[in-house]
Amino acid sequence: MTLGANHVPSTGSNLFGLVSLRYGRLGIRNFSTTVDMETRNVERLDRLRETRGPDVLYPRLFGAAWLEIDTALQRMHCNGEPVHAAGVFRISRGTSLGAKLLLWFLRLPPADAAAQVELIVRPVGESETWLRLFDGKPVVTVQRESASGLLAERFGPIEFRFRLSFADHTIRYRQVGVILRLALPFFREIPLPRWASPHVSARETAEASEMETRVLVEVSAPLAGLLFSYEGKLKREQV
Repeated sequence: MTLGANHVPSTGSNLFGLVSLRYGRLGIRNFSTTVDMETRNVERLDRLRETRGPDVLYPRLFGAAWLEIDTALQRMHCNGEPVHAAGVFRISRGTSLGAKLLLWFLRLPPADAAAQVELIVRPVGESETWLRLFDGKPVVTVQRESASGLLAERFGPIEFRFRLSFADHTIRYRQVGVILRLALPFFREIPLPRWASPHVSARETAEASEMETRVLVEVSAPLAGLLFSYEGKLKREQV
C-alpha cells in the first residue's frame, strides 16, 4: 500500500511523532529544553564573536564566560585599542630586611598613602603591554596567553602564570606557576619551585560606574614576606 501525496506527514510532524513514540511527554519536554539550551549557547557565542576580535587577550582567555563579566571590567581590558586609566592608590612596602633588599634591587615605587597612578595598556599582536606609572615611576609588564591557556605576565626575566576566574563582580588572578626566562641556548625556561617563587595575588572589582574598577595587588616572597602592594580605584579615560 502506498500513501498519496496528501497523506505524507511534514518533517516537523515526523520529528514530533518520533520523539513522542520514543520518549513520551516527558521526553518531549526534555528534548525541547535541550534544543532551547543549544540555541541559547549558539546565540551567546555569536554575541561573543561580535564583541571581540580574534587577538583580544582577556576575551580569548575567558571564552564564552566573558559575556557575563561586568562592563566596567571589560572596558579596562583591551578590545583592540589602547586603554588609559588613572586613579589614586595606597602603596605599601615590606619592612623585613629581605624585603628591603629585594625592593631596592627591583626598584619598585616607595610607600605612599595617596600615589597618583596611571595605567596604559597597548595591544601588541596577541599580547598586551601594561605600563603602570606610580607618581611617574614606570613598572612595565607584558601579558600573553600561555600554551596551556593561562595568563602569562612577564616582569623582567620572571614570568608569572595565572588562572583567571570571575565571581561577585570580581576578576581574580590565582597564581599557578613561575618561570625564570633566560637568554641561554639550553636553559631558556626554568620553572621555579613554589618554595623559591615570589607570589602575586590580585583582583579587580567592578564599581558602580561602568568606567571604574577597584584594584588590589599584593606581592610577597619566600622568607621576606610582603614585598609590595597597591590598592585603589581606576577610572578609564577616553583616548
